[in-house]
Order: sequence, then structure tokens, then C-alpha cells
Amino acid sequence: PARCAGAGASPSRRAAVLPDLRARMPGCRVAIIKPGLPPLMALQRTFERWTQADDAGPRVLVVDQFEELFTLGPAADVEPFCQQLWALAGGADPVVVLVTVRVDFIGHCGQVALTPELRLDRICYDERHRVFVPMMAPDHLRQAIEGPAARVGLRLADGLAERMLRDVGAEPDHLPMLQY
Repeated sequence: PARCAGAGASPSRRAAVLPDLRARMPGCRVAIIKPGLPPLMALQRTFERWTQADDAGPRVLVVDQFEELFTLGPAADVEPFCQQLWALAGGADPVVVLVTVRVDFIGHCGQVALTPELRLDRICYDERHRVFVPMMAPDHLRQAIEGPAARVGLRLADGLAERMLRDVGAEPDHLPMLQY
């Protein structure tokens, strides 16, 4: 089955997984959404874009910062959104679903029923569906700061990367802090 899950919560963690996934699934169509507000609408828009596209091939749906489903969205959307993801992953035309979630939010998944017999936490804790991504070392953080700018021909102001690294320090949630 094309069910896939992952742990992590940032573009840099997502970036660590996507190249490998694309190598394993040449020609795949990747859509990245954040569950934010409203999650069901984000999912609907993604499938409208896929339906309008002429290209065929495997589809990969990345739900980045899945924890936003529990923190930003209406509680009433949590279970229907997760059930739709589960149905997509196991349907007749399966979609690979890659979910990035901070490890401190995995416990929230126990509140979500995918089917009457299966709760989301059973998937999260199953070794076959989980990839943990460790905190980034300072040199990787620097690369996450400077790399995107360099790819488009830009250079950061002198000392900016050092200041950002110093500001986030060794905080466990430094990636979201850097993002904003």
C-alpha cells in the first residue's frame, strides 16, 4: 500500500525526505499542504489541481506541520481530514501520504479515529510508517538559512546567519523559529 508517514515539522526536514522519495518514484507529482485553516479546503484544492493536470504518474501528498491541525484548525475538522488522508492512501488509485509532525504532537493522534477499529496513533507508533528526523546540527542550520538564498543568486547581509543561529541557540524547536 502507498501509505507513508514521517516525523518532523519543517521545510528542511521535508527536504531531507523528498529527494529520496522522488528517486524511488520517478515522475511523481508532489503537492505540499499545511493543514492550517481550513484543512479540508487545502486538500480539496490540491485534488482540483491534480485533476486539471494532464500528467499521469504516482501522486505524493505532503502534509507539512501536521500539528497545526490540532493547534489552528477547528476541532471538528481533525477527524474528517485524517479520514480523507487515510482513504486516499488506501484507495483504488492510492496516493503516498507523507505527514511531518513534531514528535511532541504524536500523542494527539490518539484522539483521531481513522476507522471504527483504527486510531491514528497506531500508525504513528508503527515502525513501518515512521521516520524520525533528528535536530539539525549548526552547520546544517546554516545551510538551511543560506542555501535557499544562494540558489536564487542572493546573499544574506554580513553577520545575519550568525545572528539567527545565535538567536535560536540549541532550542529544540529552532526550525519553526528560524522559519518565522
